[in-house]
Amino acid sequence: MADRAAIDTIRGYFYQFDYSIISVLNLLKDTDSILVEGVEDVDITTATETTAIQCKYYENTEYNHSVIKKPIMLMLNHFKDVKLGKKTEIKYNLRGFYKSGQSKLSLPLSIQNLKDDFLTYSQTEKINGVSTKVKHLHHDDLKLNDVELNDFLQLGKTGQFDHLIPE
Repeated sequence: MADRAAIDTIRGYFYQFDYSIISVLNLLKDTDSILVEGVEDVDITTATETTAIQCKYYENTEYNHSVIKKPIMLMLNHFKDVKLGKKTEIKYNLRGFYKSGQSKLSLPLSIQNLKDDFLTYSQTEKINGVSTKVKHLHHDDLKLNDVELNDFLQLGKTGQFDHLIPE
């Protein structure tokens, strides 16, 4: 029988709440604000910018690119909406706590790393009635070129690893 305990999920929420509390305590001005569960888990707005922070807590998991692939793709979707004038520009930040494997993430990310490790995926599709694995390039689906991907990378701090919660 699978372990149905919610301990890991609760620890993830504590990680997010702890980060939110620390962020509130670090606000510099009365006009700065924090929104929990805004664009991402924690959004921090100052007079000059908004930063959307995704928090991942996987105490028992080794870091692999696939663990943060979806959040990065969703951030890129938001970035595309900004380019189309549908949303306001923000900065992106992805924080994570993992058991091990953090060294697999080479920072700063290059455009090629972004494409290969986070924006490329395979999906099984029916082609002429036959199930076939099809390679997708998320950045091509969004019609984003290398200059725009570089702009996206300049708005982000992906891969900040920390230990906010005592082990």
